[in-house]
Amino acid sequence: MRASLFLRSFFNQALINYRGMTHLGILWALLPTLRKRDTGRRARMLRAFGFFNSHPYLAGYIIGATVRMEEDEQGELLERLKRASVAPLGAVGDRLFWYYLKPLSGVLACLGLILWLEGFVTAALLCIGVGILGYNILHLWIRWRGLVRGLELGSRIHLDIQQLTRHPLNLWMGRFFALFSGIFLGTSFMEVQLSGHSWAQILGLGAVTIISWQLPERGWALPLFLGGLALLALLSANLGVTAHG
Repeated sequence: MRASLFLRSFFNQALINYRGMTHLGILWALLPTLRKRDTGRRARMLRAFGFFNSHPYLAGYIIGATVRMEEDEQGELLERLKRASVAPLGAVGDRLFWYYLKPLSGVLACLGLILWLEGFVTAALLCIGVGILGYNILHLWIRWRGLVRGLELGSRIHLDIQQLTRHPLNLWMGRFFALFSGIFLGTSFMEVQLSGHSWAQILGLGAVTIISWQLPERGWALPLFLGGLALLALLSANLGVTAHG
């Protein structure tokens, strides 16, 4: 059962809509378990069909909790739990993944790009591999943990969510992001300075940062910032290669 729920949870945003947000995806993930008993099946499906929205990687908490609460005949509490879980799950997931882990993976990819163009192929592949594998291993672990803890705790999932907010991972992700951002920018500046175009690096980075800061509500800030870093990486490497040549 856990394997089926886990695999189905990957599609929780497949049918997202304004009326119930991810409710159809949650219902689809729960269908095999909700159909096991004939008595009260309609009521169970209607409860699972209710409005719900959260970070996609943490939806396993509410999927697991729903199964556990339906087994414990706590269906009436389910709607309140789902409403109360929307903001905490969204905030924890956004902070860990969108604010820390995704930017860190992007910076590692940009650093790998510079190293690749400079001829350090092994180091470049290591940076890119760590970024991709680290992101996916962590997000798969969080998905599985949420589902398992939801099945174990039921209506008490808030206890595990609180532990997740205080997890050392939140602190270390921020530190690693700052560390590798510094390494990337330092490497970029050195390459551009060799070509005598350091002003281009400064102006480019300043423009990308200012524009990204002005666009947070539209969701463009992070893609633009990481895209700008990638362009700066190409500029740095190309100018550096030109200078060496």
